[in-house]
Amino acid sequence: TNAILAGATFRRAFLQQGDFTGANLKGVDFTQAILRIGKFSKASFEATILDGADFSRADFVGALFTDFGGTNVKFDRAILTGQTLTDGLLAKSSFKGAIMTGMKFEDLNMTQVDCTGAMMKNIEFKDTRIQESTFDDVVMDGILAEDVEFSGAKMAGTSLIGARVADSRFYNINAPNSIWVNASGEDSKFDGAILDGANFSYTNVADADFVGISGDSIDFRGAFLEGADFVGAMLNDAVFYGANVNRANFKDANLPGADFSNTRGGEIQFCGAAMQRTDLTNAYVPTAYFGTFC
Repeated sequence: TNAILAGATFRRAFLQQGDFTGANLKGVDFTQAILRIGKFSKASFEATILDGADFSRADFVGALFTDFGGTNVKFDRAILTGQTLTDGLLAKSSFKGAIMTGMKFEDLNMTQVDCTGAMMKNIEFKDTRIQESTFDDVVMDGILAEDVEFSGAKMAGTSLIGARVADSRFYNINAPNSIWVNASGEDSKFDGAILDGANFSYTNVADADFVGISGDSIDFRGAFLEGADFVGAMLNDAVFYGANVNRANFKDANLPGADFSNTRGGEIQFCGAAMQRTDLTNAYVPTAYFGTFC
């Protein structure tokens, strides 16, 4: 433990259950090394080479990763609580079932990373770009992800209760049955997202962009949707009960069977929308526009 291993090479080494606690691993080459069930608590991974390394079930509590990179790296079921990752690049890597509570991601690029079933509560994402990655059945409650990109992510059944995702980009995500209750996502972008059965109840998504989203029975009850843009959205049987829809734009949206009862707000655009069986019982929406053109 606490060894200085800067510049060492462990290419294709079998080091299962190795103890690197507190070690300085600057510039170390772990290419295709087997490091399962290893101990890396408080270790420093600066400019470490991780391609093809297997860290499954390893302990990284308090470890620090900076200026690192790797493809096909495995962190499956690893313990990463409190770990910090900065200035890194990860591609085609895996965190399946990992414990990642309280981690910090800063200035990262992550492509085709699989986090299925991971515990990711209260993670902080900053200036991070995540593309075509998988977060199915992940618990991401309470995350802070302002100005972060999750484009093309798979998020089926993902829980983001109380998440803070203002100004973030969720372009073309596939997130059926995802849970966003009490989240705040002002000015976020969900263009082209698939959201069947998603629950956005009591969220604050003011001025968010939902252009062209699709999904049956999406739940926006009690949500703050002021200035939100739903142009061309496919919202069969969506629930907006009690929502604030002031200045919301539903132009050319498909809203058959949608529930707008007890909603409130003015200057709402419904021009060109399909509203068969739509329910506006007790809605207070002065200056709403229902004509063909707005």
